[in-house]
Amino acid sequence: MKTGLNPTPIDERDFKLGAVVGLALPSDMPDEYTVADPLIIKDQGQSDMCTAYAITAVSEDEEGVVLDPFFTFGVTKAITGDPAEWGADLRSACKSAVKPRTGDRAYGSLEAKDLSKLTKPATQEDRERASDYRNITVEEREEAKRHAKKSYFSVVDGVGDIFDDMRSAMWMTRNEKRSIFTGCNWRTVWTYGGGTIETAPSGQTFGHAVKAFGWRGGYMKLQLSNGKSIGEDGIFWISRLALNQAFTFGAFTFLDMPREDAEKTIAESKKSKTFFTRVVSPFANLFDKLRLCHTTI
Repeated sequence: MKTGLNPTPIDERDFKLGAVVGLALPSDMPDEYTVADPLIIKDQGQSDMCTAYAITAVSEDEEGVVLDPFFTFGVTKAITGDPAEWGADLRSACKSAVKPRTGDRAYGSLEAKDLSKLTKPATQEDRERASDYRNITVEEREEAKRHAKKSYFSVVDGVGDIFDDMRSAMWMTRNEKRSIFTGCNWRTVWTYGGGTIETAPSGQTFGHAVKAFGWRGGYMKLQLSNGKSIGEDGIFWISRLALNQAFTFGAFTFLDMPREDAEKTIAESKKSKTFFTRVVSPFANLFDKLRLCHTTI
């Protein structure tokens, strides 16, 4: 099973979600939670489009419609500038959903037209066509703006482990059905070892972008983009221990908060002497006022 997740470059400019919506204590969260049931389990085949498949799955939870990973992959490749190179990183994929600060490249997400094509393994021809940004039409560019996001945020806060960072992010944004766009060093033995992952053994690994969209006890719920023949119809449960070991690529989600408001909110939060000790952000009310079900442009 080929994937296509490249390391995420460090960027201190990433917005921290907790600075805007606050952080949930583990004791305040339920033992079980699911953001939303998947609309579709896609199959990227032997392609390197996992970032596009995973990030569209994340947006589908909020949008309530199936989105086209081929469009997203093309925009991501325009951002990285390397359509022929294998794979992409999480942050570049996040940028594909957000209006650029300069320039006029496409952005947002395109609603899928043929669902049967997405459940069949993507082919090399699909990959080559999707990676060529020139194949995106003017009509598609305009339509995709309807599903654009305002800002993306890192959910890795550093207060707890990444397992609880993800849980807090999903719980604090539960009214908007925000799942997590993340990635890991996937173990080959996990692929056909059943739906539950207990440990992260040594051996063959490869970068893979996935969606985290809930938890049950000490296990995180993952949606992959490799069809329904693996896991529990394409869904895996990974233990806290294994997730904390293997998920080293970062984790992101979206808010429909304008970048300027996010910058102002986070700058103000850093001035607060109690910022790092408070569980609930003093700017959560601002976040509430800016909530939108989706962006319409």
